[in-house]
Amino acid sequence: MHFIADLIRLLIARPDYWPFAFMVPIFLALWLLVRINEGADGLNRVQGAWPVIGLLTLALFGWFCLVHLFSPIYLGPIQPQIAEVSWYFAQGLPIYHGPANSEVYNMLYGPDIYILTGWFEKLLGPSAFSFKLPGALAVAMAMLVFFLHLRKRAGIKIALFGTGVAAAFFLSMNPEELFSRPDVLIVLALVIGCWAAYSQSKIAPLVLGAAIGTGINLKIHAGLYFLPFIGVAWQMGYRTRSWLLVVSSAAVMTAAPFLLFSNVSLVNYLWTLRLASNVGINPMNYFNNLEMIFCLATPLVAASLLAYRQNAHATLNGLAAQKYFILLVLAEFSLLLLPCSRYGCGIHHLLPLGIVVIVLAVELYAAGVRPMLDNSFVSCAAGAVLLSWLVSCLGIGLVRSYQNAAYLQGRAAWAHSVESDVDQIAAQYGSHHVLLMGASDNDNYEYAYFRPQLIFKGQPIGFDPCGLMERGFVGSAVPGLPELTAALAKNHPDEKIIWLVPKHGDQFSLTSYFAFYERNGYLPNPPAYTDQFRASFLASTTKIATTQYYDLYTE
Repeated sequence: MHFIADLIRLLIARPDYWPFAFMVPIFLALWLLVRINEGADGLNRVQGAWPVIGLLTLALFGWFCLVHLFSPIYLGPIQPQIAEVSWYFAQGLPIYHGPANSEVYNMLYGPDIYILTGWFEKLLGPSAFSFKLPGALAVAMAMLVFFLHLRKRAGIKIALFGTGVAAAFFLSMNPEELFSRPDVLIVLALVIGCWAAYSQSKIAPLVLGAAIGTGINLKIHAGLYFLPFIGVAWQMGYRTRSWLLVVSSAAVMTAAPFLLFSNVSLVNYLWTLRLASNVGINPMNYFNNLEMIFCLATPLVAASLLAYRQNAHATLNGLAAQKYFILLVLAEFSLLLLPCSRYGCGIHHLLPLGIVVIVLAVELYAAGVRPMLDNSFVSCAAGAVLLSWLVSCLGIGLVRSYQNAAYLQGRAAWAHSVESDVDQIAAQYGSHHVLLMGASDNDNYEYAYFRPQLIFKGQPIGFDPCGLMERGFVGSAVPGLPELTAALAKNHPDEKIIWLVPKHGDQFSLTSYFAFYERNGYLPNPPAYTDQFRASFLASTTKIATTQYYDLYTE
């Protein structure tokens, strides 16, 4: 069992191993089966089971989404940042601050994630549930729209299987990189844009443009994900009038947040993006993204080879019919490789490409590219590549859904206990003090994830660790503790600051998740909080109380 668990972890970390993880045993199994009469024909008939497997994967994916929605746990450091800044927006406070601001919480995400999440937090009341609900609804809508599109293009069986593969592909990602972050909303915008590109509806150009504009306002490079569907729209008959509608709709959706909301500053957003331009390309991210692209291309190549051996004419015609789509997917891979390989990025930035590749695979299938096994050595080899990819992708998706749900359920009691501790601190001290969440070391960083519990009760953010890490990595000046204290004193006169610092580990010894890569590997991670900040904190504060999980410090 340890071997299987380690293998799953390896496959999740290195997606290039997916298609080959089980290639040898599957190849041997195929080789034995084709020696039995009608072995290949029997396997071809088993294709009818794939929709059932896709449906099972979708069911487990839905179960995990529900478990995540009702869990009080924030997965990773980014979710708290989105939760707290979204509540800032809901209260009329700025999403993006300028370089002279005493607080630090800017991230590179576009405004739409904060606006949408802020609306839900204001409508339902701020909580982990209201923060997670937009992401959960986006997942459900994306899967539904994707299924309906695939069903229209290739029938219900292929739609079930293709949507199940998409769900398994999502589950293979680290869950903190999928839920309640811009990526899942980009996927929803992408599948809506996919529907619009293939649709003959009169409103389709407006929908396509709105989807593109929404994607850009989630992540600035997200417009590139739509490139293949822009090509599809051209093939479907979009011409001058349609493209004017697409461009106009995209421009309106892109500009709307900055024009409609006074607390969404274009100037400060552009300043944040300029900071990001100083972040270089991480070689390891570059190689990991190449591996992901290779992983996504592998099943298409294997399936095309199997189809070609059975019916070369139909396969070549099918590939020719989709040649522009294929070329645009290759162009998209190339254009996204560098921006998605920056420091701080990861393979989850290529998550929407899974949708694009599945759409391409279904279009090839509908065009006559039908993979079938025969008894030859080449067929066994190509079949082993394709089947091992499917076994790995679906298998990892099934296992990950169980593992992630079990983790969330197993940690729920602990999270509720920490929440209760923070609530008691807020009830005791919050009416006459400014409460700020601090941090200790890396091992106890998760206790700082409960910072939104304070922000939801009207407390300021102060320094968000993720914002500090990004500012520090690009060498941008960061305000110190005296500047933060002075600014808060103006807004909260006669109220002392109380810091909540996790009990274990040295105060503010957290290190950044940014680390430079050199020839012999990564350099040591730099500190998230500066030496000056830590020195000021130790010199100016005293511990006044201890609770179950936090030490409380004040001046």
